[in-house]
Amino acid sequence: MIGARCANWSGRARRRALALLLLLLAGHAPASADGAADEPAPPCDAGDTACECARDASCWDLAFLSSGKTTLLGLTATLTSITLSGADQLETGVLASYRAEVYRASGMLNNHVSVHGALGAGSAGTEGALGGAIDFGLRVPVSLVSGPMLRIGPSGWLLGHDALQLSLLEPMRLSAGFQRLIGGTLVEGGLTAGLLGSGRFAAAGRSTGLAGSFELGHYLAVHLEAFRFDGRVIYVQPGPFGSTSELGIVQLEGCAYPRPIAACIDVRYLQSQLALGVPRPGGRSDRHTTRVLYGGFTLGLVP
Repeated sequence: MIGARCANWSGRARRRALALLLLLLAGHAPASADGAADEPAPPCDAGDTACECARDASCWDLAFLSSGKTTLLGLTATLTSITLSGADQLETGVLASYRAEVYRASGMLNNHVSVHGALGAGSAGTEGALGGAIDFGLRVPVSLVSGPMLRIGPSGWLLGHDALQLSLLEPMRLSAGFQRLIGGTLVEGGLTAGLLGSGRFAAAGRSTGLAGSFELGHYLAVHLEAFRFDGRVIYVQPGPFGSTSELGIVQLEGCAYPRPIAACIDVRYLQSQLALGVPRPGGRSDRHTTRVLYGGFTLGLVP
């Protein structure tokens, strides 16, 4: 009888000891987890937005990622140098100018909008410029902030005065490249292609039509918090719809943004073959290389 009671007590004691051990383990696990959660993570470096976004996933819940500090309103001083058949011509001007540009990404959607305009006068009479582009497309999300992209949309611009006129209009321009966009920092490079719906290049009294020509080019855009650079090379080649002209354009633009003031320098170099004199029998004219250097310095405010 006594042996049976001892055996029964021993079984109950084992069960109680096992239950107590489980309670102790259950209470210790949350305490360890809480202690690990309270342990501070190493701080991110100053300005390291990628690190901050990796720590706080809520920052990726924005409607879009967008480049910034790209709007400028100011005054532009221009210089035009035209070289045609060994003769040089210099013109100067002063214009009120406006420019704005933004790159945006939302999920796989990607778009780019730019607009610029200027109006003034100088030694070659009234001088002005007008242009813009709006293109939409897709970006493959290789990472949260970068990936290859493809966009399409209309693009066009015109500029000039009495001694120089240049206009290009592409109803649909294709842009393909790679983009990294995070906060106010953008790095994008790629290729462009399109068919000119209309266009004209005229310098020193000579002109050539560009409608129906092919446009091929490449570009690089680097936009930082306090500086931006845009470079583009455009090749206008004869197309299947009547145009036989060739034109090469190099565009370089750099801006510094010590808020609220901004300063920009932009340079355009153009080279083409323009007809000179009366056409010879057979409808052909002598052609000489025409070179144009058009530069500007802009000082203005960043809204």
